Amino acid sequence: MPRIEMVPDQCLLAEEYRQGTYQDCFCEPLAPGTDVGPVALFLKITDLMPLWVRLLMAIRNRVVSVFGLRSTSEGIVKGKLPEDYVVGDFIDFFKITHLSENEVVVSTDDRHLDASFSLLILEQGEGRKVYFTSVVKTKERLGDVYMFAIAPFHRWIVGSLLKRVRHS
Repeated sequence: MPRIEMVPDQCLLAEEYRQGTYQDCFCEPLAPGTDVGPVALFLKITDLMPLWVRLLMAIRNRVVSVFGLRSTSEGIVKGKLPEDYVVGDFIDFFKITHLSENEVVVSTDDRHLDASFSLLILEQGEGRKVYFTSVVKTKERLGDVYMFAIAPFHRWIVGSLLKRVRHS
């Protein structure tokens, strides 16, 4: 399992991290020679989702749609090259809110909670590391209940996906 880390100061979610209802930050070294940007890496992570994660997400999407939580987006663009993504585009149901050479921040907001995720790539020592930071701010009781139920799965899935990226 990738290590849970303190969010790096360079992460755009660092300030929000301290104020979130739920937060985590995972770190995994990238394989030597891995030279991709943050959007390409985020897309790779979503492409590497194993069947069990896709099934869990399908169940989640059906359940949460009843309560008004977002599960899909009208703005999804398929087949776009990583370098062509811009702020405002969607990756799955996450809207890109910041994009730089080494970080992509995506978010999804609804009436129960606001969730933001950063994928930050940093040069450290002899190699590169990827930091995946999650910050959720709940707005009402249902958001708290949702995060209580989903948090263990979130940690398990993010850790598993980052490990797959390193070994792919």
